Amino acid sequence: MGRKYLNNRMRILLHLSKYSSFIDEFNAPVELTQEGISNSIGVGRNNIPRELKKLMNEDLIYVKKCHVRGVRNKRSVYLLTRKGISEANKIKDELKELPVIVVDSSGNRETHPLKDIPKDYGIDFVTAAINLDKNRNLDLVGILRRREKAFHSIDENLIVREFYGRKEELEEMEKWAKSNKKILILSGISGIGKTTLLLKFVKERLKDRNVLFIKIENWKSADGIIHQIAGFFSRIGIPKIEKYLRSVALSEERNLNWNNVILLIKESLRDEIFIFDTVENADTETKKLIRKIIDLVNSKNNFKVILSGTEIGDIVPPSKLGWVKELKIVELKEEDALDMLRQYGVPEDKALKIISTVGGNPLLLHLAKDQNYPMMRRFIFEGILKTLNKEEREALEFISVFRKNFKMNVLLLNNFEYFIIYSLINKSILLEMEYENFTVHRIIKNFVYEHLTEEKRKKYHLMAARYYEENGDILEAVYHYTYAEKLMRANILLSENYEKYLFTSSNEIRNLALEILNRYDKDVDDYEWKLYGIIGDTYYISGKWEEALDNYKKARFLFKGKDLDFYAKIVVSISEVLGKMGKYEEAIKTLNEVLKKINGIRDESIISRAYYILGVMSMKIGEKDEAKDYILEAIKIAERSSDLKSIGYAYNGLGLIERDEGNLEEAISYFKKAREYFELYGDLSGLANVIRNIGLVYYDLYDDIAEKYYREALRISQKIGEKWGIGILYLSMANWSMYKEKFFDAKVYLKKSEKIFEDLDAPGELAYVYNSFGIFYAYLGNKERGKEYFDKGINLAARIGNERAIIDISKDAAEYLRKYGYAYVEEYEKIAKGKKKVVAIVNI
Repeated sequence: MGRKYLNNRMRILLHLSKYSSFIDEFNAPVELTQEGISNSIGVGRNNIPRELKKLMNEDLIYVKKCHVRGVRNKRSVYLLTRKGISEANKIKDELKELPVIVVDSSGNRETHPLKDIPKDYGIDFVTAAINLDKNRNLDLVGILRRREKAFHSIDENLIVREFYGRKEELEEMEKWAKSNKKILILSGISGIGKTTLLLKFVKERLKDRNVLFIKIENWKSADGIIHQIAGFFSRIGIPKIEKYLRSVALSEERNLNWNNVILLIKESLRDEIFIFDTVENADTETKKLIRKIIDLVNSKNNFKVILSGTEIGDIVPPSKLGWVKELKIVELKEEDALDMLRQYGVPEDKALKIISTVGGNPLLLHLAKDQNYPMMRRFIFEGILKTLNKEEREALEFISVFRKNFKMNVLLLNNFEYFIIYSLINKSILLEMEYENFTVHRIIKNFVYEHLTEEKRKKYHLMAARYYEENGDILEAVYHYTYAEKLMRANILLSENYEKYLFTSSNEIRNLALEILNRYDKDVDDYEWKLYGIIGDTYYISGKWEEALDNYKKARFLFKGKDLDFYAKIVVSISEVLGKMGKYEEAIKTLNEVLKKINGIRDESIISRAYYILGVMSMKIGEKDEAKDYILEAIKIAERSSDLKSIGYAYNGLGLIERDEGNLEEAISYFKKAREYFELYGDLSGLANVIRNIGLVYYDLYDDIAEKYYREALRISQKIGEKWGIGILYLSMANWSMYKEKFFDAKVYLKKSEKIFEDLDAPGELAYVYNSFGIFYAYLGNKERGKEYFDKGINLAARIGNERAIIDISKDAAEYLRKYGYAYVEEYEKIAKGKKKVVAIVNI
């Protein structure tokens, strides 16, 4: 390759500038690898590492490990630093007015400024600059030759007019194309978008593969398909089949010898991909032909076949099933369906209503947007349901009550025979998402469910409820008992089991409790109060303190002397919420309500918890001796009842007290004891909390092991889905990163923590996030921005009445703004020392 106008350094910088906005660590383009850079700028692969090292030494690029599209293992990719982006932009600015001699396919030469090449010739600026030779010539023929695409044989009427979503499906299809699997089966009901998906896949992901796309219609015969195959091979320079067909046409018999045809196809194959769409329309002869073509997949290394349709049937021979990857095409995701309707000008509230009714079937969304309900009903009934026999319809009626994926045995145990199930699978009505895990298209399910009689609905819901209860899926059992109008059973089952699902399914538990409440008759209230307590717990775990408090208070108000233990638990929870809101005195007063009834409470873990919280609240208001006494009492009660969880919380409380007093070794000792008890009990929430506390002590000691504990706690919180705990840990890791002067990491963690606490509506924690933002910007010398965040944190703490947070943030504001050059800090010191009270929005 001849010398270029730009040196290697400039070309690499320009090439990487095309990807300067790349942030997805799980889907990096191959163009960012050494191989991709080599191919793009035309420099030998062996020379690239040396050039990249020079650029790294200049701090113009950096390297990171990422998942690269189409590559199984992580690869090194190269990205521009801020300095590199600036340098690339500088090169572009200098080249804009450069006179370039464009040489076209006829040898004509015209001079243009480089900046005009994109609009005049459709070649992007960077590509043009990289390909300039030493004399500023731009060879269009050479560029276009390198861009030359493979041949795609597709009917003219098959075009992608619009496309939404399907990112995961396209990625799975691309993986298949690069795998050793030879056959891809796309199945799904009519209107789901199989053909459109295939066209999009071919146009965007198979640019370097020759593709024959055949949409099979009822009138299309095997002979017609052979002629399409012959024409396709002729276009890519392999005319054997077409010559044979012409010779047959000129012969006396004019009959094809199918053995000769298949042999010629086999000889012509290289690495092509054949696509047979809507195969349910294929007649017997066409199916035989497709089977024979499929038989050729292991005769050529890279030859592949795609089959698509509503019912694939027995087209793939059993001997080839090991070569198959199957992809079930289901509804569009809600956000993609919403995007589709937005493009049609449908208001968002109306669009959401349409999606909740018809799901994400693109054809039905088209019809629904125009309120063409008669055509929708006709499509569902004529195109899908009318073809079912009595047993299939009955199975589908039962299936329609399920709101989630379900196992095959739920059907088998309720006397639906397996051949009925597989018949529904073959018709793409019942979708097997993974082994024996099924679902049904939402529109089909909704249509059938809406047309069930009330008697049938209750019957099927009761069948489902009993199945789920027997199999230990309590929340699903509660849901179906509720809709079967077995409210007492639903309530008891939920009350006895909900706590083990709180961290993973709090919204689901709340919705179930509300649904039971809504269905209760006015004179049935013996268990109603417990439901409000359950709802309060779901809000508490989400960090929504006001909503939690409202529901706990409703439960306390409706209590009629039954189940004193549950009542005590609710009152303890009220005190915890008050503590989260900084209302420590009120929390202590509330706890005393529990202790007055101590003799009637059978569950000593609740009493232990009450003393534990009394200790934590007392510590926060400065009564350290009382705090320790309460915690020790909590330990004594917990040990007496052998309640491992309560013992764990009590030792955690002792650790908090010792850390607050500066006795860090003692604090670690107590926290580690607490950890042992949480591990024995299996309380992952308590375990994550105490591991974080151990990390905080090591942070106080400036010990690098703190980060190890933070990360361990984060893994546990993420496993159980405890967003509040995750947010707290991101905040801790942000503070640690600032101490280690890893400011980029610190900002990332702070942003994540801020987002979680905004979503949870947790102002107490958000105030501390703002405090850390204040420290962050003070560290960086941006004192005004730091002050803005300190004020924001103080204001938020003042709004919720959290005096301790006001003092903590004011101390940090005074320390860091003075330390990093902001002189006016006296007002913060007054607040920190209690000499000035913050009662409203301030701007110091």
